[in-house]
Amino acid sequence: MKKAFLLSAVVAASCSAFAAAPSLGASLLKSDASDFGFGLKAPAVAKAPAPATRASESLEFSYSDEVYSLTMLNNVKAGQTRVYLVFELAPDDLKGLAGNSVTGFTVYTPSDGSMRTNSINDARFFYSFDLTKEEYTQDFKMPAIPFEATSVSIDTPYKITGEEKSLCFGYSFVVPERNDMYYMPYDGIPNSYAGAGAFGVSDTSEFPSEFYSFASELGALSMSITMEGDNFPRYVGFNQKPHDIYLPIGKSSSTQVSLYGTSAEPIESVEFSYTFNGHNYNTNFVLSSPVGPGASKVFNATIGFLPQDELLNENVTITITKFNGKPNVSPNATVEVPVAVLSQVPVRQTLIEEYTGTWCGYCTRGYAALEYIKENYPDFVVAAYHNQDPMTVTTSYPAAISSFPSASLDRETVVDPYYGTQSYDTELPIVGDILALNAVPTPWLVKVDHAWESEDVLVAKAEVSNMVGFTDKNYKIAYILVADGLSGTSRSWFQSNNYASDRPQYIPQLNAFCRGGQYGKSSVQGLIFNDVVVSTTGIYGVDGSIPASLDAEQAVEHTLSFDLSKISSTLIPDRNQLRVIAAVVDANGNVLNCAKNEVNDYDVPAGVEGVIDENAPVEYFNLNGQKVSDPSNGIFIRRQGSSASKVIIR
Repeated sequence: MKKAFLLSAVVAASCSAFAAAPSLGASLLKSDASDFGFGLKAPAVAKAPAPATRASESLEFSYSDEVYSLTMLNNVKAGQTRVYLVFELAPDDLKGLAGNSVTGFTVYTPSDGSMRTNSINDARFFYSFDLTKEEYTQDFKMPAIPFEATSVSIDTPYKITGEEKSLCFGYSFVVPERNDMYYMPYDGIPNSYAGAGAFGVSDTSEFPSEFYSFASELGALSMSITMEGDNFPRYVGFNQKPHDIYLPIGKSSSTQVSLYGTSAEPIESVEFSYTFNGHNYNTNFVLSSPVGPGASKVFNATIGFLPQDELLNENVTITITKFNGKPNVSPNATVEVPVAVLSQVPVRQTLIEEYTGTWCGYCTRGYAALEYIKENYPDFVVAAYHNQDPMTVTTSYPAAISSFPSASLDRETVVDPYYGTQSYDTELPIVGDILALNAVPTPWLVKVDHAWESEDVLVAKAEVSNMVGFTDKNYKIAYILVADGLSGTSRSWFQSNNYASDRPQYIPQLNAFCRGGQYGKSSVQGLIFNDVVVSTTGIYGVDGSIPASLDAEQAVEHTLSFDLSKISSTLIPDRNQLRVIAAVVDANGNVLNCAKNEVNDYDVPAGVEGVIDENAPVEYFNLNGQKVSDPSNGIFIRRQGSSASKVIIR
């Protein structure tokens, strides 16, 4: 799992290995997004092996993890521009590493504009004290394969004194002839520390006059330095404040937390202590795979909780007391987190909303991702908004996107609908993001059902409750109506496809659009589009749908009507392929939990597909199957002869 220093601000603002403070060198790192543009995602790459440990201990230091994405540098001139990529050690890191020597470095090969080759032959490592000149340089050879890692020993190691005002490490290269663009590697997670990644450009004879930080937008530079010595810090801290913890009554349980560790030896176990319900607890977590030596290595651990036989809700202080059985001293070793014992712990579902269009050649990867999810993860909740094609119902989206294809997770995190935020051990990368979010506890229980008020009016009925209760909050219920099975024959329905010349290297659903695949053409006709948003009614949340205050476990019911006669029949080819989604959103519009309900009980009017026995008696049943003689104010099953459907009676 990747590092997410941006999140660590909640625990003593730790955004580097040693709780970094603003640095002097960082004042030179400016942000100017016009100087770089987004590129494609890089394929998964293996980490380079660390240089062999010598007599002293060895530590790999980096603000990043493996390469995950690349960004195109603009305004570079082939054969005339030298590109400098750099990161700066934060002041606290300098002090913490004083006395140790930098003996090597690891970098990942950038790519030229084709993103398939590399022709760099004059790469140069350097370090600088103030980013005004190179204090030390060393030429090295980069691998020919883009994104590949290479580790190099420094001919003249540098010993950190801790008195440096600034210390930056990086490498540079000249953009080869016949290439007017080049891609730089970074880890893809926005980093709150500006010194985690920056670039500068100049002609080939001068050092850049300015450097521009890309860390806050793109993440840390994919580069590490190898250090050797006898003075490495050792500690484990909370990488971010844990989410509120919800435990089922009467059962042992556990919760996962994100930690970071700096150690010259592998981290094999972590011990926690806490006091809950008046009792002191110690729990030891042994990692199935030890975390290797390094700085700010992020990993997950599990904290165990013994069964509690009563409902509880209190703030609990959790401390990381030991790792590897030795006392742990860390500025971020303690956090306070609410812990509640509930009669029921709700199941969380992430709302995945995709933004796409048939005109968009790269949107085929979003189409393929949604089809993969439908087949392999049918419980996931998905909605797709189309742009400037026959399936468009709005261009005002519930998440701020800047490009197509895009997706939002719970309307809070905008990601690529295929690659997500980072690499996971999943065939489709974004599935890892979704599973991780689904594992985050929520106090919100959400249910949704539907009924037919009339032939054209579909009513969604949501029931929500908060298991711990709240006071004076602004929560709402949002609704989405989506449809499956959409298709058309005009050219505006043809899906543009930029993967037609690619070799198959993706999930099967996207390989079908590659060279030799079923849809391996630049324009694909005959596709069936699913999960398409067909109504904007209630998408942003309905005012007053949830009271400002709610007692623990108190249920709230709310209904919303969709008039299908006002929706183009093109968008609803089959009323038995609809789906209603209900979600709880907070005051910022972020989704806290959601649920979906399939609509497959629409009765075709008599004379269309058959004649209903109009003389048969009408019977009503509640949703538990019990017959009701005088139904009122609710959803019921209406049966007449062999025909049955859900109806709402007010």
